[in-house]
Amino acid sequence: MSVEFLSTEPCDWQLATHAQLPPLTREWLLDEGSLTAKLRALPGDFAVHLIGQAVATPFANERSEFPQQTHFVIREVLLTLDEQPFIFARSVFPISAAEHKNLNLAELGTQSLGQSLFNQPDLTRSTFEVTQLPLTHGISQLNRLFHDCDELIWGRRSLFETRGQSVLVSEFFLTPVPIY
Repeated sequence: MSVEFLSTEPCDWQLATHAQLPPLTREWLLDEGSLTAKLRALPGDFAVHLIGQAVATPFANERSEFPQQTHFVIREVLLTLDEQPFIFARSVFPISAAEHKNLNLAELGTQSLGQSLFNQPDLTRSTFEVTQLPLTHGISQLNRLFHDCDELIWGRRSLFETRGQSVLVSEFFLTPVPIY
């Protein structure tokens, strides 16, 4: 399962309240619980495959979520069940969040970021933004590579805040997710 790190491109996001979402899609995209927990509840062996994590420059629409920050870490992973990719996730956070000892973000490796975040007692989450990717988008092309089908891929993102730190998490639902 080989995916190039930082090979995707920006998305056009809109507030979820403005999006026309089919009921099952809405149920998955707007679920405020842990996506890791939701996937673990499905049949199959859950795993996190780290594509990469490094200091890098976020897209302009990601950077705008952190007006006072200048240096960032980007983390990209595939969440899988039985080695089949279900979710492509991209997280952006300031270096200060990576260095925060209670968050353990610098040393997650193949551990779930969601598991670390949802264990924080003061965790808050912003309103969801959603997108539907065109077939030409890099994540849609990854979906085609892994699942041999053309589908307009849904994504969501939200900003988590805990312990004075912020983490922007974007999750893209590949075709095995039961919303298609």
